[in-house]
Amino acid sequence: MEGPKGYEFQFKNQSYSNENGNGYIVDSYNRDMVYYRAFDRNGFLEDGVYNITVEYWNGESRSRSRVLKTNNNLLKSYIKEKSKIVFSSEQVPHHMEDPRIYFNVKWTTLKQLGEIDAFYAPYVSKGRTNYINLHNLTHLDDIFLTSLLIPSYGLNKNSTLINTRWRPLEPDSEYSWVAEICDSNSYKDINMTICQPIQYFRTK
Repeated sequence: MEGPKGYEFQFKNQSYSNENGNGYIVDSYNRDMVYYRAFDRNGFLEDGVYNITVEYWNGESRSRSRVLKTNNNLLKSYIKEKSKIVFSSEQVPHHMEDPRIYFNVKWTTLKQLGEIDAFYAPYVSKGRTNYINLHNLTHLDDIFLTSLLIPSYGLNKNSTLINTRWRPLEPDSEYSWVAEICDSNSYKDINMTICQPIQYFRTK
């Protein structure tokens, strides 16, 4: 990737982990879709045009460009109000003899605190961990895909019901979850995301 003032960054062809912060993810929740995720831990990227080039083994290459414009309003709002954000979770009682376990997770939005509009994307993975396991998600409220049908989906969303059919929650088990804050529900339009502190719940 190339950017303003001679900026260069290399996406690595290795399995992504939260330790290396750079590599590919085989998303088993979404039919083993492969995508790359990387963090430049040297600081925030400067605003401007960024070009990403993908080179394939057969010699073919493809490029895409976009303009990054930092959303400082979102960052300022979060820093100002983050101590007031409340997270909660509760197991939903069984209804109509449904044997599956349902859990409802909730959080305070910046809008509820009198601040900026934002989009919220919750992720859940099994186990009590310091990071969400993106290779093996239990549940994802996919605001990005759903926005194709509901353009405002995820806007100021303050809860999600974990009721995945394909990976039902297991009894007496711990899970980790996080509600990521985004300034858009479209990948191509995101200028900033904020990963809130990780949360936990245990099923009965």
